[in-house]
Amino acid sequence: MWNPNNHMIKPIFLLLLLLSTSCIIHEKKVDCNVVTNITIYFLPKEIDPVIPISDCNNIFKYEPVLGKITINDRKIICELASIINNLEISTEEPYLDFRIRIIIENKSGLINYLCIGEDNLIAYDGVLMKNELELFSIIDKLL
Repeated sequence: MWNPNNHMIKPIFLLLLLLSTSCIIHEKKVDCNVVTNITIYFLPKEIDPVIPISDCNNIFKYEPVLGKITINDRKIICELASIINNLEISTEEPYLDFRIRIIIENKSGLINYLCIGEDNLIAYDGVLMKNELELFSIIDKLL
């Protein structure tokens, strides 16, 4: 009679289960090879809104003074993509005050958004991320 305890399927199944749960699939947030351009909208440093900008879309309410830079340089795009791909989700409760809206456009028409604010605030497609000083440094140099 067949006994499941002596059969080879049980240890193989257990091994496959352990391997499948230990594998981590790292999906790229931004593939620099398919990005057509990156547009940065920003409030100039001398502009300090009276009310904090808690919704990144509200940056566009400051249209008359809003700055805009479009990046097509592949080296800069790939450098930004690399940093964005390594961002980690934050569990902290942030103070929302956005000042920069970055639009990342792909060849396929897909658009991703990165919002940056006071106190090293970062949100990628609406998800709050941990501080990344290298990202702030690059953006500051671009502006």
